[in-house]
Amino acid sequence: MFIYILRCGDDSLYTGIAADIQKRIKQHRGEISGGAKYTRSRGVKKLEAIWQTDDSTAARKMEYAIKKLTRVTKEELISAPELITEKYIPSLSDYDYRVADKEELILKTDLTATATFGVAGNFTGHLEQAGEASDFKNMKVDDAAAPKAIFPTYIPGAKEPAPEFLSVFPFDPDTILYPADQKKLQIEPECAVIFEAEWEGERLSSLKAVAFGASNDCSIRREGAKKISLKKNWGRCSKGFSAHAIPLDSFDENSVINDYRIASFLVRDGKVYPYGEDSAVKDYSYIYGRLMNWMLDKFNNQQDEGPAENINAYLNAAGRPERILVSIGATRYTEFGETNFLTYGDHSVVVLYPASEYSSDEIEKMVLENDLEKEDISYLDQVVCE
Repeated sequence: MFIYILRCGDDSLYTGIAADIQKRIKQHRGEISGGAKYTRSRGVKKLEAIWQTDDSTAARKMEYAIKKLTRVTKEELISAPELITEKYIPSLSDYDYRVADKEELILKTDLTATATFGVAGNFTGHLEQAGEASDFKNMKVDDAAAPKAIFPTYIPGAKEPAPEFLSVFPFDPDTILYPADQKKLQIEPECAVIFEAEWEGERLSSLKAVAFGASNDCSIRREGAKKISLKKNWGRCSKGFSAHAIPLDSFDENSVINDYRIASFLVRDGKVYPYGEDSAVKDYSYIYGRLMNWMLDKFNNQQDEGPAENINAYLNAAGRPERILVSIGATRYTEFGETNFLTYGDHSVVVLYPASEYSSDEIEKMVLENDLEKEDISYLDQVVCE
């Protein structure tokens, strides 16, 4: 049995117990029926703490005891969950409780409360293939290898000066809805990283990477669009992020992500076509500390210039979100991917996989056989619908 504390959309704390914690959190998020009225009405922002016990009686006793704690004490407990019986509830010290690993569940929180962005031009040659390099020709950069800009795809609670369309939640792990009156729609296969954000006044002071997963920053090749975001969010089901994210303890050469590669495919009429070049995450132009420093600068200082936008103003107007997802750049296309656009019935597949465990040929075979449900693989399989 699990005992858990959730932080809700209004910043209140909810305590509960569950035998199947994955299912219970989906219920709280409203993805399936059966969630508590309290969380359904407020939304779920974050899983704050979780413990496990083999004794159902002990679980119920702990749930009751936590609910009796003051708000201040609950916040202290969240900061030191290992001290639950030693310091906060000593009356239950005869029972066996252990802190459960919440990292695997970190993305089972509500992404509708997460601000989402993309990075333009972080793989050499992608912007040229996408026909977007000319959009940035007048933007000055100190390093020719640097990405060009960060662009918004979704701002929860977006308010002026952010455009209204950015308030529409665009993510769906299973479906892409084809945009009306558009014919050129392409997969943008990426690695996306979820960060916990810390603020100092109006400035974003730090980002802590907590998880990563497969992302499809699906894009319309819309000529004449003045901002990148106008090509990215055309309503619900216009983007994708994997339902299975992989936890991160750090974001550097020593972290698990350094072993991962990005592969993508278009599945059409039962045939699998490689869509993006199979690429290592570590081969992004900017990655790890270099990317983090660049992102912090852009989040704080990027101006409304050319295709770029003043995203700091957007985030401040939206209440400075505590969680930010960044798709850190699309790979180059294969010849097929560069010349073939999505159409109804296609399946867009993006796979993040550890190179030490699988070869690119094995991944392509797994896509064909629909056999990607592996603990160490993060993937998206989205069908294109009207």
